Amino acid sequence: MGHFKLPDGPLLVEQVAHKFGSPEDAATLEGIRQYLSTSLVFRAVRTDDLYLIQFVSSTEHELGLLLGSVVRELHNKALERSAASGTPAEGAVGGRSLLIDPAAAFLKYPSGFLAYPIRWHPDLADDPAIFVKDTRLASFGDKDDWEEWQRFFKSELTVLEMLRHRPHPNIATYLGCAVRDVCNEGSDTEDLRIVGIVMEHYPLVLRDRCQPDQPPLKATRCVEQIHAALMHLHGLGYCHNDVNPDNVMLKADGTAVLIDFDSCLPINAPLQKGTTRAWSNEAADKKSNPANDWWGLDLVKKPLLEAADKQASSRGWQVVAEHAPGLTPQSSVS
Repeated sequence: MGHFKLPDGPLLVEQVAHKFGSPEDAATLEGIRQYLSTSLVFRAVRTDDLYLIQFVSSTEHELGLLLGSVVRELHNKALERSAASGTPAEGAVGGRSLLIDPAAAFLKYPSGFLAYPIRWHPDLADDPAIFVKDTRLASFGDKDDWEEWQRFFKSELTVLEMLRHRPHPNIATYLGCAVRDVCNEGSDTEDLRIVGIVMEHYPLVLRDRCQPDQPPLKATRCVEQIHAALMHLHGLGYCHNDVNPDNVMLKADGTAVLIDFDSCLPINAPLQKGTTRAWSNEAADKKSNPANDWWGLDLVKKPLLEAADKQASSRGWQVVAEHAPGLTPQSSVS
């Protein structure tokens, strides 16, 4: 293999992901799982080329200094190791940077899918009106992780395409695929690829809205709206399977919207991804099941009511948690 040289000019960090080993005890929290490696995706600003490098960090300080100079230092260390005793493949842990082929990294755009009207460009995600869920390029160097992530991504896109024809006010609004032509400049043909999923932007995640310094939360209204979103999904034959405070956003007027559909599957389908740790129903989460959603909603309801009470008490108010009419027994507010 010839000598690889990084491009001149500034490098922009795009994605960072840390890989942890599975704990022996399934109840162990991720925060104390064994650290294995870090994947870093960066962009050459002058050419827009994407690169992947993986490494094992010896200190938290190194993990924090994710700048172009650190990328070059990691790359140079790999070259030194290569000269001394050989080095892993490009993009592997401890190896040199891997130039990512966009035709291999991004899913092919199906013509029937909704395309976001503005073609993808590096600054698209800076638009404050949208949120772009990017392709997880940090997994590109690991075949198993990459194929698993692609399954989740395709599954989520399929659900969002269904929901755009059957929308609901308490389900996040899907605006289309962020599409990029990966053909070389000057080509007469297009090769359109999906770089990300474009969603409407919402200002606040429910977990943050439950903090004591926030104004009093309308907890009952929020639970009713999450319930309505789940009933809509169940009516379509699907379950969300990952209801938790990080998967509920709030609009500026306080309306709750359900997000993140990469665990959403038809009822009774085997779960591919499963429910977020600490929010899962161990008795029912092996398949896509409405019980998973009601379990998650019940777990969300308690901290919601507690947060609303603390927020109101700090202002000398009192929260009365009335029973929300029309809710199922599994998800009643009282």
